[in-house]
Amino acid sequence: MKKKKNIRAICTVSMMMALLVIFAPIFSIRAAAQADVTVTDYGAFPDDMLDDTKCINEAIAAVGQTGGGIVRIPAGRYSVTASRSINEGICMWSNVKLLMSPNTILQVMPNELDTYHVINVCGVRNVDIVGGQIHGERDRHMGALGEYGMGIRVRDSHKVLIQNMTIKDNWGDGIYLGTVNDFDENNGVSKVTIKNCTIQNNRRNNITIADANNVTIDGCTIKKANGIAPQCGIDIEPNVRDGGYIQDNQVCRNIKIKNTKITCMSSGNTQGEYFALMIINNWFAIGKNKTVAKNVKIEDCTFGGDVGNYSGENVAMKRVSVKGSFIYKRKTRLINCKINKKEKWNG
Repeated sequence: MKKKKNIRAICTVSMMMALLVIFAPIFSIRAAAQADVTVTDYGAFPDDMLDDTKCINEAIAAVGQTGGGIVRIPAGRYSVTASRSINEGICMWSNVKLLMSPNTILQVMPNELDTYHVINVCGVRNVDIVGGQIHGERDRHMGALGEYGMGIRVRDSHKVLIQNMTIKDNWGDGIYLGTVNDFDENNGVSKVTIKNCTIQNNRRNNITIADANNVTIDGCTIKKANGIAPQCGIDIEPNVRDGGYIQDNQVCRNIKIKNTKITCMSSGNTQGEYFALMIINNWFAIGKNKTVAKNVKIEDCTFGGDVGNYSGENVAMKRVSVKGSFIYKRKTRLINCKINKKEKWNG
């Protein structure tokens, strides 16, 4: 009798173990399921002319607090407030994907700030911002000072994807990649991909790379930055100390630009020349030209303006068309390129 009980107990344990093997994957999938919310569930509604920033942030925070997931913003026009505060704007959390319809518009409300960001990516990891449009307020800006009103400002963050977006009409840059403090131990941003975006008519630069490593810009259309210097399509220009000094961790490394078209304002504009791409230390002209970028690869691009490599090391251009002048201080490898005019800078 005792032997039968032991056999029965062994069979019961075996059955339980078999069930765990069968259902464990299901339990794991359920445990790993990420949050998936829509901002309308938090009170953000399109086309009502009310400020939706707080509601969008509540949706992002709710997902971020669970460990990550998806925040959706359906089609329509949402009014949002830009901010200069490190803790304000539309604030991304780690492991959150902000997914927008192609017809989602984040309409920036007029302000008088000399510096701001609309989407704030600061001190986070694994962030996707996909779809939608940011319409800035440069034509309705209420101040006259400053040049740092950014559509998306990414600082001290790792693994960020910006894809299928239109970013236009901001008081400063369309996208800015940098750091909160140029002289602390944080190394800016790393592993950033900007893919299939249209970035246009921003007042300073369309894209600024100020402190970033492992950046890929792929399949983008970049149009007519204009308003205040340097007015570049892409400007690779770290913030250096007085005297042109730059720390080793401020040098931008491993930048790839491919399958991208940049259109500039006409060179005959009264505001001067316009650069499709510029790599520069702003002390270069007085003989203190320290390297600001290393390993910059540019492939299959059309640049409708000037290109300048004043301060980049190990820069290569392959199958690139430059309709303006290529102005260089540093040596650049050119492979199967079509360049209207080459000019060596002797300053």
